[in-house]
Amino acid sequence: MKDKRRFPSAGLLLSSLLLSQINANAQTNRVWTGAGGDGAFTTAENWDPAGAPLVEDNLTLSNGMATNTGNLNRGGLTTISGTGALDVPAGR
Repeated sequence: MKDKRRFPSAGLLLSSLLLSQINANAQTNRVWTGAGGDGAFTTAENWDPAGAPLVEDNLTLSNGMATNTGNLNRGGLTTISGTGALDVPAGR
């Protein structure tokens, strides 16, 4: 008697993998709030919605100043707009 176990089709598996990649690369519009209290660009609580900016994110610095405390090599397309300021110390 043949073993008739059912496995997900290759198409279903491939679709699931592609959808997970689409979500992983989704852009988020983040607005600087400075609510994290440290003024650091990479502090999740300084952004709305909360989260450290990713390469694909669109960032708005409406007020105040964000200070880059790490390597600002974005390595991709990031849009930064607004009337706030982004301080990038030498060597960052």
